[in-house]
Amino acid sequence: MKSFNRPSRYPGQRRNGTINKGEGFPIKELAAHFAPRHEQDDSSTAPPSTVTSCTFFPTFELENH
Repeated sequence: MKSFNRPSRYPGQRRNGTINKGEGFPIKELAAHFAPRHEQDDSSTAPPSTVTSCTFFPTFELENH
C-alpha cells in the first residue's frame, strides 16, 4: 500500500491514469516482462497500457519495492 502513496517519485503517473499515455515509463516493456502474452493480446484490440496499469502495476510496485 505504501508504494501507491509516493507522489514525490511518480507524480500521478501510475494512479491517475496518466500511464495510459505511457509518460515516463516503458509500460509496454514492463508488461511484456510480466505477462507477454496478455500484453500482446490486448495491444491488437485496445490500448495495452490501459490494461497494464490495472493488471500489472499494483503487483509490479509491490514486488519491486
